[in-house]
Amino acid sequence: MTRLRLAFLAVTALIIALWLASIDPALMAGDIWSVRGLLVPLTGILAITFMAVAILLSARPVQVETALGGLDKFYRLHKWLGVAAVIMAVLHWLVEKGPKWLVEAGALAPLQRVPNAAMEPRPFASFRNLASDLGEWAFYLLLVLAALALWRRFPYHLFFKTHRLMAPLFLVLTFHGVVLTPASYWNAPIGLLVIVVLAAAAVAAACRSWQGSARRFGSLAK
Repeated sequence: MTRLRLAFLAVTALIIALWLASIDPALMAGDIWSVRGLLVPLTGILAITFMAVAILLSARPVQVETALGGLDKFYRLHKWLGVAAVIMAVLHWLVEKGPKWLVEAGALAPLQRVPNAAMEPRPFASFRNLASDLGEWAFYLLLVLAALALWRRFPYHLFFKTHRLMAPLFLVLTFHGVVLTPASYWNAPIGLLVIVVLAAAAVAAACRSWQGSARRFGSLAK
């Protein structure tokens, strides 16, 4: 168990440390909108990175399995990362939506934008609305799949099939994250980590999706 905790804490600490090295600390002392502007990317990065590492573990790299002390511990870390990804996704959704609900309820002043202020470049501006909508629906599907995975009475053969949806779902969430992550992050330490981890996990997820489609096509052909 100690190895699992260390592995999980190491992943979490690395993400947060690189994120702290990538932001302006003065923003933490700002108003609720400044803090929200920090927490939305952080929770999103934690969620998608946890999910990415879980997907990489699903490829069962032998070196990691040995280092963790066996297959049972290996799968337990995979589960922890999956649960953590869902928790962070829920927090990401709440931090994104919460202040807007408070504004609508009259409990919070709307965000005041400075006229003629320099706007941060948005390299994927034309895809932002699509990425936002897809990300929200993917989040709802993630909650359903997570609930089924944690429901002990859910038949294993059905769990096996529904759990395969995590790979294409991850690809959708990767698109959401890449498009909506602040542009400044890509030139910062956290950006390098996100690019490497997401690229590796996206390849793994695409391969799993293709293999699943190939098996279904083969069974239909027979």
